[in-house]
Amino acid sequence: MSWWGKVVGGAFGFMLGGPLGELMGAALGNYFDGGLEKSQGFGAAERVQSVFFTTTFAIMGYIAKIDGKVTPDEIQIAEQVMQQMRLSALQRRVAINLFN
Repeated sequence: MSWWGKVVGGAFGFMLGGPLGELMGAALGNYFDGGLEKSQGFGAAERVQSVFFTTTFAIMGYIAKIDGKVTPDEIQIAEQVMQQMRLSALQRRVAINLFN
């Protein structure tokens, strides 16, 4: 049984959101661990990349909205991540939708 995802997710969540963030991070890590255990075979890397992509932009959007206002700096950081990941136009639109 894999437990690294729970530990890393919980620690990261705690740093960002305290005890509630820790619970959310551990739950997300549990989901990620389960996906890794099931993803042995063809397409495993693509599934892991898809989960990472979806999780990254959804959590970034959630964190940006926690204080009730999304600032231009938070949007700029999301755009920088998109540039670093070298997303296509379609992937960029999906990332923006996940962030929103």
